[in-house]
Amino acid sequence: MIPRPLQGPDIKVSLLPPPISGIYQTEEGEDSGGLSFAEDLVNVIPEEGLSVRRGYKPYANVGSPVRALYQHVNAIGDRVFLATAGGKVYDISNGGAGVSLTDSLGAFSSDKWGGVTLGVRSVFANGKDDPLLFDGVSFSHSNFTHSQLVQNKIYKLNTYKSRLYLIEDNSTRIYYGGVGATDGAVSLLDIGDQLRLGGKVIYAGSFTQDTGAGLTNLFVIVSSRGEILLYSGSFPASEDWRILGRFSVAEPVGEDAVFSIPADIAILTTSGISLLSSLINQNDVDSSSSELTAFISKPYREDVRAHRVTPGWFGVFYPKRNWIIVNVPLFSLESSKQWVAVMPPVISKKTPGRAWTRFTGLQSLCFGLFNSNIFFGTSSGAIYEFDKGYNDNQAGIPISIKYGYSDFGLAVLKKQIVAAKSSIKATSPIKISYLIETDFEKSITSGTTLNEEESLTTLWGSSWGSPWGRSQSFSYRTVWQMMTAPFFYRARLQIKTTLKNIKFKLNSTSIHYKAGGVF
Repeated sequence: MIPRPLQGPDIKVSLLPPPISGIYQTEEGEDSGGLSFAEDLVNVIPEEGLSVRRGYKPYANVGSPVRALYQHVNAIGDRVFLATAGGKVYDISNGGAGVSLTDSLGAFSSDKWGGVTLGVRSVFANGKDDPLLFDGVSFSHSNFTHSQLVQNKIYKLNTYKSRLYLIEDNSTRIYYGGVGATDGAVSLLDIGDQLRLGGKVIYAGSFTQDTGAGLTNLFVIVSSRGEILLYSGSFPASEDWRILGRFSVAEPVGEDAVFSIPADIAILTTSGISLLSSLINQNDVDSSSSELTAFISKPYREDVRAHRVTPGWFGVFYPKRNWIIVNVPLFSLESSKQWVAVMPPVISKKTPGRAWTRFTGLQSLCFGLFNSNIFFGTSSGAIYEFDKGYNDNQAGIPISIKYGYSDFGLAVLKKQIVAAKSSIKATSPIKISYLIETDFEKSITSGTTLNEEESLTTLWGSSWGSPWGRSQSFSYRTVWQMMTAPFFYRARLQIKTTLKNIKFKLNSTSIHYKAGGVF
């Protein structure tokens, strides 16, 4: 017999909308964001409703930990997908085992290469080996010349106004070449006397500022102490070169803390993610945090305190989904999680910018884009294509949706939850676990009348539906679970399940409860 929802004059119903504004956990309080926010979201995307993230499938395997993925795109649009692992650089454009392109150059000391493309060639550096030059077919050593330059100390590269800029490891020295040049003579820019806080240079490159009257290309330098210098001009030795501003943020987390997003530069710091545009627009010369991570400031800073010394912090922008992905290494390179900001197509006062969620199950050492798709490399040497299908390499995807605390509109009365119902869309019947926490206590009450194995999934959208004729189409369904929770003033709900090869979207959840007195 299919249980019907409890009904009657003593049963009240409170509708919980899907928390599409994302995670809200700040030092000021976990549940102050309102019902459109969640305390935590795992492997779901806050958009119109909450949808399970897509999974990943095998793409290539090069047999050793993959420390970098890079897409070479030359001036005429030719693309080559490269992976660095085991002292080599592989062409993995066609997947599979890949093809080593650097056997003639010997084994490299480090696989942590960074690259930049200028014209038809890409230049790579890792701070341990001499820089590499790639013409789209083969690799050779790039030959930069300067009296003070040590080739194998170049560890980062970037471009500004068609010139290549080389950053020397553990120093304040930046070298730059001629227009369009990818080797040969370079000039020196040493900013040691400009950095008031000391430290070394971890980023130097372009920043495009929207002035309101048009776009202006500027040059930005970021130090390991969080000092930011902003310049304008053609190149450092030109007559029009001048410093425009000096800013300070909290100390960056690791050497890969700076990354580009559309029309901006983001910096992972110990306090949050700082955006260069915000510093400039607000004339904030000493910013310790950022609006971008304001809603997740508590768990973000907890991650920094717990894992700051572990290598593997970095950020990447995924244009196809408009996601900012922040990789957080856990206790080793083999374990990681991701904070993901779902950005709206257009940022305005009504849509201020981001809805945060968390991804688990992607043990990524690096991410890379190829032909607009996103991939990640792992410690096993496997390279996976992400955002494909609805399983993680044939494993299920665990999801969790934890709402904030609510008094369900009856603040002064105690209440008792007796049932929960979720309106969903799914391609197959699923089973959901409902967990209840009451009055800020960690004790959890789950369903008793209908346990997880007996949870009913229906097709009709009614509260009792039909157990027959279930379809594999992406259709509306209803999941019920009866439960007995203790009396409470405030409670919060957590929904958990694991999905394999199932497309899923949560539309709403209703809580059925009895209202008691003041006691």
